[in-house]
Amino acid sequence: MRALADAGVRWYDRIVRFQAAAPGGVRATWPGRLRRALGIHPDADLDGIADASSMLAELARHRPDVVAGYPSTLRYLADEALARGAPLPALRVVTSGARCSTPPLADRSPMRSARRSSTSTRRTSST
Repeated sequence: MRALADAGVRWYDRIVRFQAAAPGGVRATWPGRLRRALGIHPDADLDGIADASSMLAELARHRPDVVAGYPSTLRYLADEALARGAPLPALRVVTSGARCSTPPLADRSPMRSARRSSTSTRRTSST
């Protein structure tokens, strides 16, 4: 919780996480249970593999202050919102981490070809 505060997240900020796994699960960690019990950082886990229309609709419905997700998912969502002229909520903090390499997310990423060429370069240079 201290890391969230250091990043500028307030105790009452609504947090949305786009995940590759099925959404809706309750976080089993003790910090997650404590946050829910105290009503700190109300959060929602959303499907990060859904189509852009569904993700944009969920963002509008939850009106989060903070969004977290894989870089490729956040980029895809931002690109689609720009292309459609869809409004995004006024976000205070956007966090991303880890690189998801599962095919459904990686295939939608605009960085897909760049990522594949850098991977093949690494493989040939290490042999």
